Amino acid sequence: MKRSGRSGPPRIWCVAKPAGPTSFDIVREARRVSDYRRVGHAGTLDPFAEGLLVLGLGAATRLLAHVEAQTKVYRARVVLGQETDSGDPSGEVIREAEPSFDPTTLDAVLGGFVGEIEQVPPRYSAIRVGGKRAYDRARAGEEFDVPVRSVSVDSIEVLECSPEHLELRVTCGKGTYIRSLARDIGIALGGAAHLGSLVRERTGSLELAGAADGENLQRDWEVGRGVLGPEAVVADWPRVDLDADRVHRVRNGIQPDPAWWGLPGDEDLPEKIALYGPDGQLVALAGTHSERGLRLSVVLPEES
Repeated sequence: MKRSGRSGPPRIWCVAKPAGPTSFDIVREARRVSDYRRVGHAGTLDPFAEGLLVLGLGAATRLLAHVEAQTKVYRARVVLGQETDSGDPSGEVIREAEPSFDPTTLDAVLGGFVGEIEQVPPRYSAIRVGGKRAYDRARAGEEFDVPVRSVSVDSIEVLECSPEHLELRVTCGKGTYIRSLARDIGIALGGAAHLGSLVRERTGSLELAGAADGENLQRDWEVGRGVLGPEAVVADWPRVDLDADRVHRVRNGIQPDPAWWGLPGDEDLPEKIALYGPDGQLVALAGTHSERGLRLSVVLPEES
């Protein structure tokens, strides 16, 4: 695939991150091989974790907050019997206790973690506590409490079950820590547990299948593997096609008018909408804003 240059068109790049490198390591390598100066990602994967890392190239970085807010699907291996200080294999074992359960008990316990739940993020996490990253305070040996947060878990499916581990598929919302979920499942089963491995399989409508190999980014960039247009991240949003004049007005910051798509004035506006030009290119995203109707949240430049 020909390099696009530092002002290339907005692109989404789905990459299969391997275990080992950080998410920023992947961003750095993607920047090098693509020659885009602006590259970002939609949601960090810990170094031990694998799977789908969604990158935004060029102006597509403006879409990453919307991608990060979408539902995610993970395959998680919960190792039973040991809790670690980090919640994953990299940490030190701080508690050992074998859980005791049968299929009925397991179903009931897992059901208690579905819906809107309260969760304490790991001490080794990037959230800020008292103005500092939690992992910095933990590494410095400081005593501190991580505040509870509310997160959303849509479903937990049991793929494998043994006395040593659980293999789960978890569908959840933004901000859910699967490490915390593994720890808390172990406690609820009367024992201890940590997250042994994690694979992100999906973010919104974007899937791991077809993603570029994170260990061969140069090769996969050249053949366009995993490279998508920005419209891929809003494929399931309500869509409105604009004529050239309205595209020009939107790109100049004119807010969209409900009359453009024929809604009566008293009809509820959609919460979010994707605006396309006559050439099929994604032009902008808009969302409901208080009493003022739809307001532009992202405007993309015209592709050359």
